[in-house]
Amino acid sequence: MELKDQVADYWNRRSSGFSDAVMDEIRNGTNPSRDVILEGLGIGPGSKVLDVGCGPGYYEMLLGDVGAEMHAIDYSEDMVEKARANVLKSGFAADVRQMDAQSLDYPDGCFDAVLSRNVLWSLPDPETAYREMLRVMKPGARGYVCDGNYYLHLHDEAYRRKRPRAAEPAEKAVGSHYRFNDDKVDFREMDAIASSLPASARRRPQWDCEILMSLPCSEIRTRLRRFVSVDDESLVGSFEIIFTKEDSQA
Repeated sequence: MELKDQVADYWNRRSSGFSDAVMDEIRNGTNPSRDVILEGLGIGPGSKVLDVGCGPGYYEMLLGDVGAEMHAIDYSEDMVEKARANVLKSGFAADVRQMDAQSLDYPDGCFDAVLSRNVLWSLPDPETAYREMLRVMKPGARGYVCDGNYYLHLHDEAYRRKRPRAAEPAEKAVGSHYRFNDDKVDFREMDAIASSLPASARRRPQWDCEILMSLPCSEIRTRLRRFVSVDDESLVGSFEIIFTKEDSQA
């Protein structure tokens, strides 16, 4: 089984509990990124937006009342089904398709904005995914990526030292997906898969910025969420990147 299919199989089996966790997040309004996305990407009524790796439809529900034309893709068939059902139940509309983020079946330059949340870390070839996102963006359009160094502890000693110092076990953390794991999927399965994924072994977002700087981007901005300092070294946990596709007419 190809690596991307191993990842999809894992998320297929986690789709039910993951969907419940995301719906809980939507109800509680625990993610502050809505305003950052709307302002940073200039999304408004009539904007054509693509969500790369939509999972159970988080952005389609978070931004559903903006009046944008929402499109979404995910490689996991079960996640696609969950997204379609969740968006419909929420009273919004989105064109959700099963598709590989590393090979988008859309024409060049057709989207006003592209989003991706916690997806690139799970891809066998995230550089190609970045290329594809920029390919389908209109000149001058902006992209948004939210991701993190989730499995860098498998390769990096400084991050490995950080892990045992977590204040609470993962299953007790507030908002933890463990609470919604009704399918009893062993989350440690992803450790074995992630050890072979390229992003797991890179310090990010430095690595992402290096990729984007080699592509047709006119602006790259990052926002970091750091772990507490460990041995006088401040480590990046999660991050956000907003990047702009070059406008040849500018």
